[in-house]
Amino acid sequence: MAERSEKRAYNTRESLPTVPPLTPSAITQCPAEIWGTIFALACIDDGFTGRALSRVSRYIMETSRPYKYQSLAVTQCHFRPLTAILKELPAERRRIRYLFLWEQSWMSCSYTRGSRASELFHTDKNHLLMLAAATLKLLEVGCHFYQFAVPFQLPVLAEMILHGYPDHIQPSHNIVACYPVLRCLFLEHFPTVEVEDFPALLNTTATSLAKIRFTFSLDYVWNMVLPQLKARTQIQKILIQAEYCNQEKCKSWCRNLKHNSELRDALVVLEPSLFTYGPIASINRWSEVCRGHLDHWQLPEDEIDLEALAAVTNAS
Repeated sequence: MAERSEKRAYNTRESLPTVPPLTPSAITQCPAEIWGTIFALACIDDGFTGRALSRVSRYIMETSRPYKYQSLAVTQCHFRPLTAILKELPAERRRIRYLFLWEQSWMSCSYTRGSRASELFHTDKNHLLMLAAATLKLLEVGCHFYQFAVPFQLPVLAEMILHGYPDHIQPSHNIVACYPVLRCLFLEHFPTVEVEDFPALLNTTATSLAKIRFTFSLDYVWNMVLPQLKARTQIQKILIQAEYCNQEKCKSWCRNLKHNSELRDALVVLEPSLFTYGPIASINRWSEVCRGHLDHWQLPEDEIDLEALAAVTNAS
C-alpha cells in the first residue's frame, strides 16, 4: 500500500510541466544610459510623459525618475502641491529644465491689481522656482503683472519669457544678480512706468543679457526706451514688434536713425505679432521651443518687417 502511494506521488511529480527559466527582457537588457537619453528626449511636454512612464513597469519607473520633472507646465492651483512633492525629493530627482507657470486668472477680465491672489501667485511661484533653480534653463511665466527680479539666483537660466505687464520696477541697488547667465529675454509688453529704471535693473539682474524682444504700442518706446537700452546695457540685439496701428510710425522712426549707428545695427523690426496668447496657445509654443522646433531668436524672413528693415538700412 505504501509502495503504491509512493509510486503515485512520483508519477505526479513526473507529469508536472517544466517551467522555463526566466530570461531578461529586451527592455531591462538595454543599458540605463541609453534609456536616459531616450527619456531626456521624450519628457519635453507639460509633464504628461514623465508621469506616464512611471506606470509602464518598475524598471522604467526607476530609470525614468531623473527625467520625470524635466519639463513641466503648472497652473497656480498646483504650485503648492508640486512644491511639497519636490521638497521630499533628492536634488538628482528634481532636475527641472523647462518650466511654464501661469496664474489661475491669467487672461481674465475681472482681475484686480495688487490683490491677495496676485501676491500669493508670486510668493508660491518663487518657492517653486527656488527648488528648480539649480537646473532650470527655460522659464515662461503667464500672469497679469509680473515681478521681474527675484530674491535668489537662477544660475543656469538662459532664456525667459514673461507675459503681462511689470508690476513695478524694483530699485536696482536692492537687487541681486538673479539671472547671471540669462542671454535671451522675451517680454510680451515693455514697461510703461518707471521706464528709465528698467535698463539699470537689467544691468544689475541680467549681467549676460545679449538679446531682448518685445511688443509695444506707444511712441515713447521709440524715442526713449530703445536708445537707452542700447546705450546703458550690454544688449547686442533688440527685436521689436509694432502693433498694426503703429507700423507707419515705426518705419518713419527707423528712417531717422542716421545719428545712432549702434542702435541701428542692433535693431530688428518684426512683423506685427500674430501670436494668440493665453495658457493653451502659449504652452503649445513653449513645447515647440523645448523640442527645438521653434526659436524666437532665429527668425525666418517672413517674420521680419522688410520695409522697416530697409528703412533702418537706408538710414545708414
